[in-house]
Amino acid sequence: MKEIQTMAVAVVAVIISVVAITSSIALKPAAPTLSAGSVGNNELANDAVTGGKISDGTITDADITSGGISKIASGSVGSNQIADNSIALQDLSSAVASAITGVENIADNSITSAKIADGTITSDDIGSGAVTSSDIADGTITTGDLATVVSDRLGKVATRIVAADGSGDYTGIQSAINALPASGGAVYIREGTYTVSSSITVPSNVALIGAGAATKISLANGANTDVITANGAQNIIIADLRIYGNKANQTATSSGIKFTNVENSRISGCWIEESYYSGVYLSGSSSNVVTNNIVRSNGGWGIVLDSSASNNTISGNIVRSNDDIGIYLYYAFCNTVTGNTSQSNDGHGISLDFLSVHNTVTGNTSQSNHGCGIYVYRSSSNVLTGNICVNNSQTSAGTYDGIRLDTSDYNVITSNRCTDDQAAKTQGYGVNIGNAQCDNNLVATNVLSGNLTWSLNNIGVGTVAANNIPA
Repeated sequence: MKEIQTMAVAVVAVIISVVAITSSIALKPAAPTLSAGSVGNNELANDAVTGGKISDGTITDADITSGGISKIASGSVGSNQIADNSIALQDLSSAVASAITGVENIADNSITSAKIADGTITSDDIGSGAVTSSDIADGTITTGDLATVVSDRLGKVATRIVAADGSGDYTGIQSAINALPASGGAVYIREGTYTVSSSITVPSNVALIGAGAATKISLANGANTDVITANGAQNIIIADLRIYGNKANQTATSSGIKFTNVENSRISGCWIEESYYSGVYLSGSSSNVVTNNIVRSNGGWGIVLDSSASNNTISGNIVRSNDDIGIYLYYAFCNTVTGNTSQSNDGHGISLDFLSVHNTVTGNTSQSNHGCGIYVYRSSSNVLTGNICVNNSQTSAGTYDGIRLDTSDYNVITSNRCTDDQAAKTQGYGVNIGNAQCDNNLVATNVLSGNLTWSLNNIGVGTVAANNIPA
């Protein structure tokens, strides 16, 4: 949001220069000249600008080289260097847009996102005093036009402000999303509680951003639907929201956030809790990031990758006290699950199930879950490394293990710590290769001490076990 705010300052400054130029053009000086340091023949295209073209105003873009255009974009061409009225504001917009490259153009924070959205930018916001209220009020460039230039013409996203107290552009989240241009934009949701009885649907190229836990989206009693959904979309951001599924007052499947066939999107910094079904559910979705969320107390799974979900990254989340598995991959390929804490869930901490292959599960802590720390079933060629699986099998001592494989081949289990440090131990084996349908798995350099039953159990075929502690 700050980038939109501060970019507006640079854009307004460039537009101001253009207004000054076009205002000078309107005076039609009788004998305009090229001053020292101005555009010369070497910056025109093969001497294509003739005296006649200077007189009659027929200079075209093709007559000016890239060097000349760069001088126009940088503001080094003054009104005394323009000989006719053929270069207008709209002709410069593409050059201006290409000249503005990023944060190096930032000036200050005086133009807020709200002012961009509603067009109330004033000369005081600009700071330099170069544009006065009369410059804006003359009808040529209005405050509304400035907002349009900032958000649309120069490629920056449009912004809509949602506030429950009516101080923003909208009080409803879906209406704000629907008001964005077809190209997308950002919806910023201020603090407050927003109760919804139908799903909030997010299309492509839209960012839905709250103010943190104080921005609460709550599902109405009996709504029986997902809180936020996207289907067949891409380039979505869901961030800094508290999403409350109100599971005690639902009777049918509903998730906090559900993506179906969504690509290149991000869910970050959210609190996702009390959904009737799952906290975050990604189905058939690829190349998404789910990061730094708290996913807790949902009626089913915490985070799910389902049905050909691939190349997603699940990282840095705290997933706890859910009524089933914390992080669940089902028929999911080439995903990365890293740096998460999965704790006190009623099922396994992390589970790879039904042909989930080529996934990487690394650096996670899976602790005090009712099932296994990590469970792999009917899934092969996965890498489990550097994880901590401690004090699991909480409700049935000795039944579940730190890491367990069933009917799974060619998995790599290395450098994990699977231990139990409780006075009354519950975790069965550190690592359990649990049946004879497990072929050619590698179990090496793991710390497997202190478990209730024993360190390593191996019923598989062709298992390579080496350098585990204890041996």
